[in-house]
Amino acid sequence: MEFEMPEVGKTYELFYNEGNCNNMIFHVRAIVDCEYFVYKWWSTNKQSWRYIIEWGYLFHSWKRDGLIIDKGWSECERKH
Repeated sequence: MEFEMPEVGKTYELFYNEGNCNNMIFHVRAIVDCEYFVYKWWSTNKQSWRYIIEWGYLFHSWKRDGLIIDKGWSECERKH
């Protein structure tokens, strides 16, 4: 099955609606076996980075449903 994968190194925002606790900004770290993507996000509760691996179709679904905002910068670009 063909589906859109996120771009490694890019930052995206998952936005459901204003004030939703599931909204997050995440940084894509890797694509694994052309099917999965690894991302990290900052947990304010744990005060640490959380790394998650998800099936690529989840990103495709988020994007198809209009929940993904491409932040237009990579984490590495932002540090400089």
